[in-house]
Amino acid sequence: MRAQAVDQQEGLRPAGPEHLVFQLDPVPDGCRHGALPSCFSHCPAGGGRLASLSPGKPRGPLPRGGARGAGPCLALGHCGQIDCKQPNPRKDETIGEPMAINNRITELLGVEYPIVQAPMGWIARAQLASAVSNAGGLGVIETSSGRLDEVREEVRKMRTLTSKPFGVNIAQAFVRDPDIVSFVVDQGVKFVTTSAGDPNRYCSALKAAGLTVFHVVPSLAAALKAIEAGVDGLVVEGGEGGGFKNGRDVASMVLLPLVCSRVKVPVIAAGGIVDGRTMLAAFALGAEGVQMGTRMVSAAESPVHGNWKTAILEAKETDTVFLNRFGPGPALRALRTEKTSAYEKTPPENIMAEFGNALDLYFGGDMEASIALSGQVAGRIDEIKPVAQVIAETVAEFEAELAALQRQYGRAAATA
Repeated sequence: MRAQAVDQQEGLRPAGPEHLVFQLDPVPDGCRHGALPSCFSHCPAGGGRLASLSPGKPRGPLPRGGARGAGPCLALGHCGQIDCKQPNPRKDETIGEPMAINNRITELLGVEYPIVQAPMGWIARAQLASAVSNAGGLGVIETSSGRLDEVREEVRKMRTLTSKPFGVNIAQAFVRDPDIVSFVVDQGVKFVTTSAGDPNRYCSALKAAGLTVFHVVPSLAAALKAIEAGVDGLVVEGGEGGGFKNGRDVASMVLLPLVCSRVKVPVIAAGGIVDGRTMLAAFALGAEGVQMGTRMVSAAESPVHGNWKTAILEAKETDTVFLNRFGPGPALRALRTEKTSAYEKTPPENIMAEFGNALDLYFGGDMEASIALSGQVAGRIDEIKPVAQVIAETVAEFEAELAALQRQYGRAAATA
């Protein structure tokens, strides 16, 4: 059961341009530490409101008793300082599930948590996408399979499996239907991502139809082009992620803060995201949401064959390969198999032809029949979990790690 929230209080004030969070008032009587520049600045015993994760966006009231997973100090309702002994008069109340996060991504998408499921061809269909939406994230239906009649049926299934928001992806390099915009609009969705192509191609028409449009970008140049096209936001995808890539790949640690420093639209980070710690890292680098691909491929609701999921669980961090860097066609990151190891040294003449038997791998379990697209985070996944558990644990760990950083490093900020 979700914990009740304390009444919102006045006194929210910015911590300054160097912070992504706010300082809060009031502090509890008897607490000598005062305001700290952190989301977990004040003891909930004093009714302080939890700051948002981006300037100007209040996240909402802090649940009574502190933040879930925040450690002994915050769990007791203290201000966040390790040696604070100010008691929490509500400490007998229990903490429920993680609170919804309120920022530009959640507002635009209408979701509880800014966690988006990647639109993987053949995989990102109703069975998986509805589980993500029902868990508070955003499920996305793919079109890269090119089978729009099947996609239409998957959207129909989504309506029966969830009442929550979901989106559709237009993978431009793989969808040849000239009426794809009308197709997407007719499905009644409000959010669409475009990828693998020129953002100018569909952006204006989609926005004119009232859709929110994000474009997937692998570089700063691509991001700026998408901004000029008028997109509402970006999915910034680092080269460590699985799937089709720019041959000149850039890691998220470099690409994400670079793009975020040059654009004002909200950003969803993709590539390397697997849990709350990586979500928190992405937020520290400027993102307001995250996208998960490989983590969702290995989820219980993922429709892929168990052999693929097992291969992810058994993979080391070095067990992906980056193929076709110099073309022709797209580069891609995939799990290491006998086939892909050979292609790493000697690429085939047509990498896309290798997906002719994709369904034999995806759903038949023959790992050598095609190419199993996966990101480097496969090396950090060791258990098949239901989507709801993945998302709940991600948000709880995000909150706990944020609080832990405050406890470890907030003292210096408080005394500076």
